[in-house]
Amino acid sequence: MTALTIGIGTLPFMLAGPPRLPGLVFLGSIMVYTLGRQLLFPLRVDPRIRKGRTVTILACSLILGAVIFLSITS
Repeated sequence: MTALTIGIGTLPFMLAGPPRLPGLVFLGSIMVYTLGRQLLFPLRVDPRIRKGRTVTILACSLILGAVIFLSITS
């Protein structure tokens, strides 16, 4: 369901024409998907390390912020 939502969300960007910086839409969608997966991990039965999850969420948030900044400024 997360992938479908991301796909529908990125469709207008792809239909608007070729992006100015190739790969930004792809990188942004991968970061949003990873954030979604990390936010759903507490609902799973498998135990996970909380520290690794926090680091992953922080890294994805920083990269997603950089993607948004680059897409706005270029």
